[in-house]
Order: sequence, then C-alpha cells, then structure tokens
Amino acid sequence: MKLLILSIFVMANVFAFEFVPENADEKTPVVFVLHGCKQDAEEFINDNYLLEKANGRAAIYAPSQSRMQNIDHCWNWFLPMNQDRGSYSETRKLLDGLKDFLQKNDLSTNPVYLMGFSAGAAQSMNFLACYPEHFKGAVIHSGLAYKVSDKIWDINDVIAYGPKRPHKELIEDFVKCSKNAESFLDKKITVFHGTKDFRVNIKNFHALEVQLVESYDLRDDGRRNGSFSFTETNHVYSENNYDYDIRSYKSGNVTLDFYEVDGLQHDWSGGLERRNRNDPNGISATDVFLKSIGL
Repeated sequence: MKLLILSIFVMANVFAFEFVPENADEKTPVVFVLHGCKQDAEEFINDNYLLEKANGRAAIYAPSQSRMQNIDHCWNWFLPMNQDRGSYSETRKLLDGLKDFLQKNDLSTNPVYLMGFSAGAAQSMNFLACYPEHFKGAVIHSGLAYKVSDKIWDINDVIAYGPKRPHKELIEDFVKCSKNAESFLDKKITVFHGTKDFRVNIKNFHALEVQLVESYDLRDDGRRNGSFSFTETNHVYSENNYDYDIRSYKSGNVTLDFYEVDGLQHDWSGGLERRNRNDPNGISATDVFLKSIGL
C-alpha cells in the first residue's frame, strides 16, 4: 500500500492526509474525512482507527483546517456562503480538493462517503444538502442539521440549546440547496449522538433526524404529503453501561440509521482513549460505518 501524507491543498490553505491502496479499483470506496474543532486530519483518523479498521480496503482523503481560516481549526460550516453552492465558498474549495484527489488517483467514478465529527459533521451536512450527487452516504457524528441557524450571531446558542428554526424550514432549506432528488434515492447515512453531549445539544440530533427523513417526502414530488414512505424499525439494547436507541429507515437503496447513545458525551463512540473527544467504551462508530458501506 502507498501512503501519501500531508499533500498540500493550496486553494483552501489546508493540508490533506491522503491514502490510496495499491490494489484500488473502480469499486474501492473513498472516505472523505472532516475532523472536529481543535483537531487535525491525522489526529482524527488515528483516534477513530479508520486506517486500521479499513485495512487497505478504502481510499482516504482528509483535509485539515488552517488556523488562518479558523483559529480553533473548525470548519466554517455556519457561514451563509458555506451553506450554498457558491464558487468561492469553503465548501466548494473542499469539494475541489476532493475532486483533484480523485482525478489524480483514477478514482473519479468510485463511490465517495463522508465521515464527519462535530464541526466536520455539520460541514458534511452542507455537502449532503448542496452537493448530494457526489456522495453515496455518510457517517455524521455529534453534528447539527443543515442551516440550523440563519443568523451567525446566535449559532453558539443553537449549538448549546438546540434549533430555533421550525422543522418545516429546515426541511425545505435542505432540499432547496440542491434539487437533485435522484441522487438521494441511493444513500446510506449513519448518524451518532450522545444524550449527554455538553457541546452539541441532543435536540440538534433530533432536528437532523427529522430533516433527513422528511426531506424524502418533499423531494419526490415537491410536497410534504406522505407520498414517500420508509420501513421503520427501532432497536434498543445496552452495552458497556450505555443504552442504545437505534432508529432505522429503509426504502429501496436508501438506509438511514440514527444511533442515540444514552450517556455519551461529545466524543467519538469507540475512539482511542484520550482526555477528550473520544470514548473507547462506546460501540465503534467506525465499525458501524464501514459495515454499512460493505467493508
């Protein structure tokens, strides 16, 4: 396997961790990794064991945010220009970096999946809303709904206490940024969140669930009229002193799984034991994600 580390992504002033298996072919999945605040790409990948667990079966593209762009290394997901399809947004520049990676490694037709934590999860929702045609699915961990706030000055309140915008607006905005309904008919999306997340309130997880699930009804004919239906299942179990409430929605090639973890804080479930941002006692979100994409 060849390992390419710290290739510079000039347009967005960030560095990127890149990995491509030697035996990669047209079916090899690509994981587009977006770290959380006060992290970088390599730290996040090490903490969630992605490289080890994928075991050479997936290519990885993981940019790191520059301190010049955000002093806490957060993706600027909350800025209005980054929640749109504008040519000069951070979202677009990140997408251009991904496209360059795919092209130079002959992976342009391969399936691409998002992996995001915290601010990276919120940025992943920007991609799913505005550029869904580029992604087969995602794992969204400790994130927020797309356009959860349309006012920059109240974003910290929304993160800490939950959305102020009604579900109707969140659903409509999620569909509006990209009218590509066809690409949404083939998606595998897994969402994790802890009930004791001290940074991103669990109400944001509930809003994200409603946004994703109910967007399908609006996309299929432009109206919220119950014309699109899922087969819904609910599974509750306990492991390592955590209770898991897993809600699944399936229809054709669409699978949406929501893991509500009772007691988990603002940590990657099943991550490396560290002082913060990881909880080794939780089930591995990385394992769940890799299994969902067939690895």
